[in-house]
Amino acid sequence: MSFAVRSMISNVIAYHGGRQTGTLRRRHKLIDRKTGQGAADLLAVQATTALGGSSLPIKTSSGTLKGVLPNDFTFTIAGNSTVYTLSAEATTTTAGVLTVAFTPVLAVEATLDVAITLGADYIEGTFSRLVSGFEAGDVNEVIEGRTRELHLSAEGAPWTPEEGDVWTDTGDTINRLRTIAPGAVTAGWSALIGGA
Repeated sequence: MSFAVRSMISNVIAYHGGRQTGTLRRRHKLIDRKTGQGAADLLAVQATTALGGSSLPIKTSSGTLKGVLPNDFTFTIAGNSTVYTLSAEATTTTAGVLTVAFTPVLAVEATLDVAITLGADYIEGTFSRLVSGFEAGDVNEVIEGRTRELHLSAEGAPWTPEEGDVWTDTGDTINRLRTIAPGAVTAGWSALIGGA
């Protein structure tokens, strides 16, 4: 059922939108609770983790980390050239610790307080899309002050879009998002963008 529903939505988008695609950009949401500022430059290993480990607790130097690091973000550990990729979204605990699951497994032991560096402040993913109320060729048309609705297919989507994600080709931000899930199966999303 899941495959059939997703294929149906994807085919509708392809028919009306000519298989147009767009790239969404998502920034991480990690901040220092004390300052309210971004915390990406302050990350460190919270507890020593052995060689071969596939999850790692991360903190800030102040111990007040807050936020979310989405799936597919990459990071490195000081003294280790391996690039690790998150295999699941990670959210901080009330104690200010972010435990990340990743691949590949640790190539060396990650010791307490060693610095963690994110590969970038954002990730990007490609989605099939259709703009409601416009001809297919007008997907990138910018109409000042006007809200537009995009229909996105879940088939082949790299992750679930969120409010605040930005289209790289137009600079439009998703202001509101609704999941389309007939039969409790996520087939796609309706996203409002633009507006004054």
